[in-house]
Amino acid sequence: MPASPNWTLHLLGAPRLAGATVPVRLDRRTAALLALLAIDGPQPRSRAAGLLWPDSPEKTARANLRQLLRRLREAAAGDLVGAGDPLELSPAVTVDARDPASPDAAWPDGRLLDGVDLDEAPELAEWLAGARRSLDAARLDAALAAAARLEAAGQLGAALAQAQRALALEPLSEEAHRREIRLRYLGGDRAAALAAYERCRAALRDALGVEPSPETVRLAEEVARGRRVPARSGGPAALPLSVTRPPALAGREREWALMEEAWAAGKGIALGGAPGVGKSRLMQDFLSTHARPLFFEGRPGDRAVPYGTHARTFRETLGALASAGAALPPWVRTELARMLPELGPSPGPLATEADRVRFWNAKLEAMRVAFRAGFDALGFDDTQFVDPASAAAGAYVLEQLLRDAETPLRTVHCFRTAEMAPEVLAHIRALAEAGRALYLELEPLADDAVEELVRSLDVPGIERVAAEVARYAGGSPLFALETVKHLVETGAVERGIPDRTPPRLEALLRARFDRLSAPALQLARALGVLGTDFTLERAAAVVEARAMDVAVGWSELEAAQLVRGAAFGHDLLAEAVVAATPAPLRGFLHGRAAEVLAATGGAPGRIAAHWERAGDPVRADACRREAESVARATLLATEAAGYFRAA
Repeated sequence: MPASPNWTLHLLGAPRLAGATVPVRLDRRTAALLALLAIDGPQPRSRAAGLLWPDSPEKTARANLRQLLRRLREAAAGDLVGAGDPLELSPAVTVDARDPASPDAAWPDGRLLDGVDLDEAPELAEWLAGARRSLDAARLDAALAAAARLEAAGQLGAALAQAQRALALEPLSEEAHRREIRLRYLGGDRAAALAAYERCRAALRDALGVEPSPETVRLAEEVARGRRVPARSGGPAALPLSVTRPPALAGREREWALMEEAWAAGKGIALGGAPGVGKSRLMQDFLSTHARPLFFEGRPGDRAVPYGTHARTFRETLGALASAGAALPPWVRTELARMLPELGPSPGPLATEADRVRFWNAKLEAMRVAFRAGFDALGFDDTQFVDPASAAAGAYVLEQLLRDAETPLRTVHCFRTAEMAPEVLAHIRALAEAGRALYLELEPLADDAVEELVRSLDVPGIERVAAEVARYAGGSPLFALETVKHLVETGAVERGIPDRTPPRLEALLRARFDRLSAPALQLARALGVLGTDFTLERAAAVVEARAMDVAVGWSELEAAQLVRGAAFGHDLLAEAVVAATPAPLRGFLHGRAAEVLAATGGAPGRIAAHWERAGDPVRADACRREAESVARATLLATEAAGYFRAA
C-alpha cells in the first residue's frame, strides 16, 4: 500500500500525523521510532526493536515491531515506513523536525516529542535527550546565522528578532547577546544596547558566576564611548562606530528646551530644515529619552504609489504590535487589507467619501491599539517623500489624535522644508499658530557646536583638526561627519586638512563611492535606482550578479557606513550615487529596474517612473494606465486621476 503524499509527521510538540483526514495521535513507541528514522535515517530492524523493547527477547521484540508497523499502516492508510530491512521513512512523508530546505526558513517551535516518556527504554531515552540538545543547537545556529544574514541585508528589525529568538533558545549565549547589543546600537538606540549588555552580565553572573568575555566587554565599550571597531586587513581604515552615531548631541540645547515645553503641554512637534542639519538625530534622541516610540520614514519613490508610505508604515506597526502581544480588531484588519494584501482580500473600492473615512478611521484605531500596547509616541522622518494619499490620511489621523484625551499619542515629524508640499507645510504652520503644535526650523549649528561634535568622536588625532573641520562644515553635522570619514579613509587625519579648500559635501559623498570595489559600487548604484523597492534579490537581478557577490558587496557598504537598514544612511548619499552614475548607465539601470520590478510584483506607478527615466515613454504610459486601473479598483478616483493625466 503506497504512502499518502499528504501526511506530515509532527515531532515538535505532541507527536502526531496530520493529513487529509483527521490527525492521528501517536503512541510513545511509534513516535520514538518515527523520530529515530526521521532524524538518524534508516535503522536495522534488530536495532529498532532492541531500542524499543530492551527487556524483551529479540524474537518477541521483532514481533512487537511488526505489530507496531501494522497498526501504523492501518492508521495512515499507507506505508509510512518501508517494509524492508533496514527500516526507512518514506520520502513522501514531510517531517517538521528536519533542517529547513531554505536557509531563510526558520526552524519551527516546539520540544521534540514533548510529553513522551521513554524511561522503560534507557538507551532510547538517552538518544532522545541528545536529539533534543542537537535540535536546540541547530535552532540556535540557524537563528544566529539568520540574524547575521539579515543584518548584512540591512533588515535590522528582522535581524533583532532572530537574535532575540537565539537568546530565548540559549539565554547564556554570548554570541546572541553581542548580536542584540550591536543591532540595538545600529538601530539608533544606544540606551537599549547598553541595557542588553547589562542583561548579559546579569545572566552570566546569576547562572555561572562569571563576567562577560573580553570580546563582549569591548563591544559594550564601543557602544558606550563610540570606540572604533577593529580594522580589517587589506582594506581601508575602519570607521569608528561613533562616526555613524556620535555619542553626544551638540548645539541643540535651545531646541531641546522648546521641545520639552511642547511635550509637557501635549503638543505635536515638527522639525524642518535643510538636508544634513541634524533633524533626524534630534528627533530620535528626544523621543527615546521621553517615550517608547515607533519610528517611521518616507522614502524616495513613495509618491509613485497611493498609500505607498502608509503601506510600509502600517506593516511595521503590525510587526511591533505582534511583538508586544497586541492585535487589531477584525474590522481594522479588513480595512487595512486595501493596502496590505497579506491581511486578506480587500473589501473593494473606496466608492464613497464614507468608505474613505472608514479606511482612515481604521488607521486611527491602529494607532490607538499601539498606544494601549505601550507605544506612546510616533516619530516620522523625511515626510517630504510621503505620497499625497498617505499625507491626507496622516493629517486626518494626527488631527484626531490631538483631540483625543484618552490617547495622548505624541508625534514628532521631520522634513526638508524646501521640498515639503506647500499645502502640508501650511497645515503644520496653522497648527503651530493655533498653539496645538511646535514648529521649529533648525538652523545650521554654530562652529563651536560642530567642533564639540567632532571632538566627541573616538578618532585618534581628530582634536588637532576639529576647529578646521568645524569651519569648513558650514554648520552641517552631516558635512562634518562626512569630512571626518573622508580624513579617516584617506589617512589624512594625522596630516590635517590641506591648505586648499576641501571638497564640498557633494564631492565628499561621491569620493566615498569612488573608493568602493566594483561589485560594491554596482550594488550602491542599484540601491540608489531601486530606492524603496530595494531588496538584495532585486539588486542582484538588476546588476546581473550572483547572490554571493551581492552579499559581499553589501558587507562592504556596511563597513563603509554608507547604508543603514535597507537603505542609505542618508538620502543625500542616494542622490550622490545616482547623480555620479554616467547617464547611459543610469538609463540602463532604470530599464533593468523596471523589468525586475515587473517580474517581482512591483507597483505599476513606480515601474512607470523607471521606464520614463530609461527613456521609454511608451512603456511608461502603459504602466501608468495599469496603475490607473489598480487605483480605481482600490481607491477613490482622485488617486487614479494623476496617472490618467500623466499617461
